[in-house]
Order: sequence, then C-alpha cells, then structure tokens
Amino acid sequence: MAYHAQSSNSFPMRISELSEVAGFSKSTIHHYVKIGLLPPPSRARTNLYLYDETHLLGLERIRRLKETENLSLEQVKEALERDPMITDGESSFTRTAFRKGREYSQPQVTPSLHDVKRLEILDEAIMLFSKLGYDAVKVSDITDALHMGKGTFYLYFKNKRELFRSCFKRLDFLIEPLELRDEIRYEKNFFNKARQRWLGFNEKFATFRGILSLLRTACMSDEKDVRENAAIAYTAWIEPFNKDIEQALKQGIIRHVDAELATYLLLGMGESLSFRLSLDSRYSPEDAAELFDSIIRHGLMADETGKGTKETDQGCRVTVTDRDGVSIELHNTLFAGAFYLTGKLGASEIKVDPSRLSTISVSSVDSKWFALLTAKSGQELSLEVDGTTVITGDTLFGGLQIAFERLSLITIWNES
Repeated sequence: MAYHAQSSNSFPMRISELSEVAGFSKSTIHHYVKIGLLPPPSRARTNLYLYDETHLLGLERIRRLKETENLSLEQVKEALERDPMITDGESSFTRTAFRKGREYSQPQVTPSLHDVKRLEILDEAIMLFSKLGYDAVKVSDITDALHMGKGTFYLYFKNKRELFRSCFKRLDFLIEPLELRDEIRYEKNFFNKARQRWLGFNEKFATFRGILSLLRTACMSDEKDVRENAAIAYTAWIEPFNKDIEQALKQGIIRHVDAELATYLLLGMGESLSFRLSLDSRYSPEDAAELFDSIIRHGLMADETGKGTKETDQGCRVTVTDRDGVSIELHNTLFAGAFYLTGKLGASEIKVDPSRLSTISVSSVDSKWFALLTAKSGQELSLEVDGTTVITGDTLFGGLQIAFERLSLITIWNES
C-alpha cells in the first residue's frame, strides 16, 4: 500500500509506515506491543500485520508522557491503565477552547497522519529556531533531526518562511490548557490568580521558553508578514493577563497604572524567575512564588488600601455569617483583594471603608445582590454589589474564602 503523507485516512498501515509517521523505530513499536503499551496489530495474512489510528494515537500519548512528565515505561503503563484515553494537557488532538470568557468543548478528534507529522516538524523547528536563530537554520537541519527526507517536508510546508509563521500558532495550544486549570479559571482574587498563573507557567517553562524567545525575535523582523504574525500571536499570549489587570483597575483593587505596561512587567518578571529556577535546585517554586506574590501586592495594590491597612489590622475584627447561619471570625479581611468594599450607588461607584461600619447585610433581588450598610452612627445605605466578590481573611484555623452571594451578614467589631 502506497502511503501519501497528506491523506488523513491512510489506514491500516504496515509497521514501516507507522514507524515513519510516528517517528518510532520498528523495534521500539514491537517492544511496546510486547510489554502491553500498545494493542497487538491485526493479522491480514501470513507475515502481514496492519496497524491503525489506535496505535498512532497510543504512540503520541507515550511520547508525551515520557517527554513532558518524564515517566519511565513502567509509569507510562500504569498511567495508561488508569485512564486508557489519557492525553497530555497540551495535546493538539483534544482541545478545550477558551475565548473571550466563554468556554466550549470540541469533541475528541482522532489525529490524522498529516497532523501528527506536521506537529513534529513544528516542534523541532521551534527548538532549532530558538536555539540558532531563523537565518542559521536550514530545512535540511530540521529534516535531518527528524530522519526525514526533504520531499516529505515540502508535503507539509511550502518553504521555511511558511514554517516559521506556522510556529507562532503553536502557542495557542500552550495557552489554553493553562487558562483552563481550575485554580486559575475559578480564582476571583487578582493577586492569588496571578500567583497561580505563574506556578502553572513555571511547570511548563521548558515548553514555553523556546516559542516565546522565537516570538520576540520575530516581532522585530524586517519582514512585514513575519512581524505581523508574531505580534498577533504575542498579543494572544498576553490577553488573559492584560484582561485581569484591566478588571482589577476597574474594581479599584490595584493602583492606577498603564495596563499594558504592567502586563509586560509581570510577564517579564515571571519568566525571569522561571529561568533562574531552571538553572539549579537552590530555590523552589514556592520560594519564587512567594517573592512574586509579595512584589505584585506591594507594587500594584491601590494606594487607598495602604491607608486602610493599619485601621483594619489594628482596630477591626469581622464576623461573617453565611446563609445557613454559620458564623466565623476573620482578621485581615479583604474584599476582592482590597481593604474596602466596592459597590454601585445609582450610576456611581463608591468605595466603602468597612472600619466605619457596624454591619453589612446581604440580600438578593431579581438576580442582583445588595449590601445594606449600617454605619456606627446608625445611618444606612444600600449598595448594589457583585455577588461573586470573594471575601478573604484569616481565622484561628487558617485562611477562609467566601463569595458575597453565600453570606447573609457581616459584623464589623471595633477594638479599643
């Protein structure tokens, strides 16, 4: 059977064809079948065994578990036995898209032979371009590294320039799994989310750093189309960070800064920390995360919150009561990361210092949330608030996080 590289339905295959497409030697494939990592091939006739998409996808999973997770073959086998459909979070064959705050899932698609080989070329090119630079890399360098003929390369890309531009789109497959982590997508506190983002980035730093280096170089290219494509890809990379900073500015959580400059500053700082950690094991990710968190809190937290810190820490303690009547005392209380409560009074926004209040009663009307503020003088004021605003604080038993919509009452106590 003659195999044409651009066909997506060239199954079944002989082992020689599977070996060429998947990038594994025939002896390795035989070994994986023997130890149970791959199912046995189908026997067509005497001395003719055929392989299909199951074997191709299986080899892709094995490669990712070995290279990304650094697992031994025994550990790979255990992982596949626990979940036969396991895929790496960066797999291009099972994607969950996250666009403009809306989530939608794409059905799992069995990879075509063309897709598998194309991604292998892209990943090898990214590594070489990042290491040597665009001009120094020849097509033959890429094909030699993949044990591939030049003719096969040109079935996937017209030339080196097209390959270079396609490398930028690879970043899309790295961003989405990071943004979809539960600890990131469900985190409401700006500073906590920034910390979790860095921890996730640091875990995959070896994968990120090559393409980010490539993108920055390409953004300054003399070739307009290369420069524009790189800029588009880099903008997509910074979008989630920039969006969170803009939101934090609107909520008054961070002081007035240029959102774009702040985004680049945080990304640069985070990448530098990950680079330092990659050099040796002197520092742990927790050490770096603690410093990262401390710097952005002290550097970005709104000026008004700094004024309220002493009042809140020294003169107030807060008791929160949830909608089931359960109460607990909090210290160092924050409202969406700030020392004040933000709400709407008609068309205006107001920031309320809780140390001036005695109670905050929470209620809901027509899916809107309201806080009835009672001042120490007895005066009352009703504000519309965001029900998803997270209140955080310290208890005797550890930190607590609770959304406004789960509360019925907040009592603020003054200490003499």
